[in-house]
Amino acid sequence: SATRGVSQSQYEVRVARDVSGLVSGRGLMWDSGAVHSSQSFDVAYAGPALASQTRYYWQVRVRDNDGRISPWSTPAWFETAFLSPSQFKGNWITSPTSANGRELLLRKDFTLGSQAITRARLYVAGLSYPYMYINGHSVTNSVLNTDFTTFNKTVDYSTYDVTHLVRTGSDALAVSLGNGFYAGGADDYPSSGEPWQPGEPTLKLELDVWYANGTSAQVVSDGSWQVTTGPTTANSPAAETYDARLAKPGWT
Repeated sequence: SATRGVSQSQYEVRVARDVSGLVSGRGLMWDSGAVHSSQSFDVAYAGPALASQTRYYWQVRVRDNDGRISPWSTPAWFETAFLSPSQFKGNWITSPTSANGRELLLRKDFTLGSQAITRARLYVAGLSYPYMYINGHSVTNSVLNTDFTTFNKTVDYSTYDVTHLVRTGSDALAVSLGNGFYAGGADDYPSSGEPWQPGEPTLKLELDVWYANGTSAQVVSDGSWQVTTGPTTANSPAAETYDARLAKPGWT
């Protein structure tokens, strides 16, 4: 509101699987109905169970303390990932021998079908700090992913929309892994010691691709990946040592 003294007296939230059903109000999964409340955040979804790897669209409108009802907001969306850990496919993979503190480079060549690609998602959990490339292009410009956790209890993963990076025919997926707090040892952990046993940098990954004809393809981390050490000869969350003589042109 552009005026003073205005407060929320009611809200209504609705959710649908597609924009047309949302806007028309005839294809809704859930409609909260008019709820007399000033609550404006942390309103929990209360409709039918959500499905994994699915996009949902939603809108909200509110009534103010003078009884005026706002228009419906512009449709927004959220997308689920895995609602059960068992749905995240792929094995934890690492180097068969000690990397001696160096970064690990992992690579997988694969082939996608000739059908038009409509959607592709990359799900990545790394111990620690995975940085991904598809066909030579960076998946993200952010680093130090994924988040720090108590690794013997919980490991976070990240989801990336990579529809614009995959292509029909031959593809290459490459991942660089650093040491981070997991593999770096007690010197890098922000307390007197780790509650887990530090190990080699390790990766768990799933790439899902959907085609226009309704079929799909999947690439996961497994024993078929190539693994070697990279030109970063020492690394921690604070600093790294990079030896350009050891660079591997074309590995991405």
